[in-house]
Amino acid sequence: RIQQVLTWNIIGYKRDLINQALTLAALSFLFAFFHSFGGYAEGIADWEGIKESAVINVIMIAVLFILNASNILFTTRTRNEFVNFMMLPATHAEKFCSNFIFQTVIRFVCMIASIMLADALQAIISLIITHDAYSLTLATANVLYKNMTGLEGLQNIAGALGLHSTFILGGCFFRKRQTLFTLLAWIGIPLLIAIVVGFVGYGVVSLADKLNYSITVEIIPEWEKYADIAGTVINVPWATLCYWLSYRIFRRLQFINNRFFN
Repeated sequence: RIQQVLTWNIIGYKRDLINQALTLAALSFLFAFFHSFGGYAEGIADWEGIKESAVINVIMIAVLFILNASNILFTTRTRNEFVNFMMLPATHAEKFCSNFIFQTVIRFVCMIASIMLADALQAIISLIITHDAYSLTLATANVLYKNMTGLEGLQNIAGALGLHSTFILGGCFFRKRQTLFTLLAWIGIPLLIAIVVGFVGYGVVSLADKLNYSITVEIIPEWEKYADIAGTVINVPWATLCYWLSYRIFRRLQFINNRFFN
């Protein structure tokens, strides 16, 4: 029944899909065109401009990846949408999985289609002006591949998973302005923890000075490498916890909720 709910989502929210896809295609084309304008003026296809545009494409995809995650409850924005969605003949797990797939897989496929559309347009213009063209799609895929392979790629994937799960949780927890509130929480909570740890550390050092004890801190060589590995290891259980909590909140959604929280 996940497929049935997913089909219902695609049909009911195809306008949102098309609007986001066309917006991304337009922005991708404009960035590619302006980055290649210098080459066009000289009558040559500009590979460097295409590579710069590919990096911008990846950034835009990452931003949309987060925005879509925080909008996981797009089917419950109004009371009518909430009632219609909850009346569908499917379990909470099937509905949650359907929304999850829609906001990740379906949206990502539309993003790739948008990049390909922008690529086709810029290639046509490049061929008309310079009789040569480079592929924006392949350049974007190359940037993604470089950032998703090897140890650094593993760290990036784990970080993206942790970030995605955090915004999924924020999208389920907050009732309105999910992206803004989740972003503030994502920045504010670690900052608050760092401030508390700083004050505690300062207090411990001050107490040690009064008791005539000396505290020394030894920095481990290559500590950044170990910190990256620790972050990668932590992100996996963190993502699992966030996804599980998101589903728990989704199961308990009510018609009448708190103004700010679900």
